[in-house]
Amino acid sequence: MSNIKKLLVFIILSLSLVFAFSFSKVKAYNDLDHIELYEIKVTPVKDDGSLNIEIHIIWEVLDSYTDGPLEWIKVGIPNYHAKDIKALSGGIRKIKYYSDSGSYIRIDFSNSHYEGEKIDIRFSYNQSYMYHLNEEYVVYDYHPGWFDDIKVDMCNLYWAKDGVDQIADGITTASGVTFSEEDGYYKLSSPLNYGGTIKMRLRYANNYFSELDPKKEYTDKYVKPVTIILIVAAIVTFLAIVIALYYYQKNNQDPYMNERGFCTGYYHWYLFGRPHHYYGKTVNSKGARIVNPSSSSGSHGGFSGGGGCACACACACAGGGRAGCSKKDFYNTNLSSEKVLKELEK
Repeated sequence: MSNIKKLLVFIILSLSLVFAFSFSKVKAYNDLDHIELYEIKVTPVKDDGSLNIEIHIIWEVLDSYTDGPLEWIKVGIPNYHAKDIKALSGGIRKIKYYSDSGSYIRIDFSNSHYEGEKIDIRFSYNQSYMYHLNEEYVVYDYHPGWFDDIKVDMCNLYWAKDGVDQIADGITTASGVTFSEEDGYYKLSSPLNYGGTIKMRLRYANNYFSELDPKKEYTDKYVKPVTIILIVAAIVTFLAIVIALYYYQKNNQDPYMNERGFCTGYYHWYLFGRPHHYYGKTVNSKGARIVNPSSSSGSHGGFSGGGGCACACACACAGGGRAGCSKKDFYNTNLSSEKVLKELEK
């Protein structure tokens, strides 16, 4: 093959790789879903100031290949004080509160949904810990949950008109929002881009509600106290087990047995940073010396090579090049190995 042909093949292969990579990148960043309609209807409860909320979503699956079919979704809510969560449409297998670095209602579908399918989702729940109190008014500052990676064709936020003293300035934080009244509700409408939201701020006279608890003013907490208690209990239990194991081992360790001179094994494992010996045939399981231990193949004089020792002093023996007892002169005898050898020769 001529050099020109080789060059042409190389160029074609390179371009093919570039196009394939570019296509995969574009495909990866395509939207997986889009929301055709997102409606939130809010009705304050006159007794306690909590909010009855109904949500309606028409959700379309655009891509069931990249991350698989749609099997469940989560919808953001203000905090974990959500109760009476009910599915109002079919096709919902399970619906519940869900904490994931924020507060959500999680909806698991009865079936998997694939590209081109539209799902009509309706549910309701009661939300408390939502108002702010002052001497004269009860104020609500409400944001519906948003979707960071999904565009919404139209979002409608409805709020019951009954009892509203004033719609505060700055009724919305989104551009292009329209305001109207419909069937006894104030209505804000707007398409939403990725992560977009709208905001409704209203106030009521304090005497509109029967019972308002100052302890139930707005919170954005999403972890329930019982969850925190369980996490702390699990950590404390784990630490207690670790400490108990440490002290059990420490109290059941014979320091003399550990460091005596009749060991024939090695430091072979560690627990909590403490080395533990393996005892060979010169001591029994209780650490007592075996008188006249029988030699086995590959061993001489009752100890095996490569880490054994024969000195009888109560110190760590010389293994792996460590200094032995006489060299350290633990007993202050001022003896040297040369003197010992001379005495033995005599």
